[in-house]
Amino acid sequence: MRLETVYQTKNRCYIKGQSADQIGILVHSTGANNKNVKRYVDAPELLGVNQYGNHWNSEAADKCMHAFIGLDKNGEMITVETLPYEFACWGSGKGKNGSYNYNPTAHVQFEICQGSNTDEAYYRRAIKEAEEYCAYLCRKFGWKADRITSHKEAADAGYASNHGDPQSWMENFGDDMNQFRARVAALLGEETEENPMREYEVTGVNLALRKGMSTSTAVLARMATGTRVQGVEAGDGWVQVQYGNLTGYSMAQYLRAVEKAENSPPTPSPAEPTDAEKLALLWAWYKEEHG
Repeated sequence: MRLETVYQTKNRCYIKGQSADQIGILVHSTGANNKNVKRYVDAPELLGVNQYGNHWNSEAADKCMHAFIGLDKNGEMITVETLPYEFACWGSGKGKNGSYNYNPTAHVQFEICQGSNTDEAYYRRAIKEAEEYCAYLCRKFGWKADRITSHKEAADAGYASNHGDPQSWMENFGDDMNQFRARVAALLGEETEENPMREYEVTGVNLALRKGMSTSTAVLARMATGTRVQGVEAGDGWVQVQYGNLTGYSMAQYLRAVEKAENSPPTPSPAEPTDAEKLALLWAWYKEEHG
């Protein structure tokens, strides 16, 4: 994930600065085939110039998100924070039960800039960025992946306007919010039914336990061949590993999942002999000693 902060200080939502105690994450997608964050965010040096001036950094805008995900001016994926998390955003609208914009049900909300409904390559890039951003937010606020919802789910629950995003985009690529949350849970190292905690054996030599899912991140420790650890799959060829009191990431190709059959059950303690058995043992000893 590449994260930048450019607050949209001319937006009336930012100017109002209504406080909010966030309790979860609400995912949106824009519904328009425009991958460029500059369509919504005013940051020309980072994102390029919006030649139409229809971004949301304006007092005329009636919506505001905490962040946007899409392409920068060089066509690279980026997440841009546009509103402080302690501010209520104007994103979900409202439903019969209230709004996920405001307390007591306020949510951190972000938009994914959509591509076309046939551009799977872009979709996978954008959704991966969104998953990593959600994992970042979960760590920041101490949440689990079950705190993530969508605009559609919020609407169904009565806390948002009647929109179908991002599921209406996801379904074009065989994806849905349950799978999305499961992938975020994996990034967080959460044990789920689909991705249980399991035992692994180190097959590599001095395998690095790293701070993050990249070979450029710091090495927390090195593990000898044959070391057994607990872990969950984190995606992209990495496993989140618990090694002693350390938690980090190691490359899956140097770990072997240990099958349950390989885990030998502990040897049971011998049962206490009965009185009759004790007497028989004593008689056997006596005969051996005295003929």
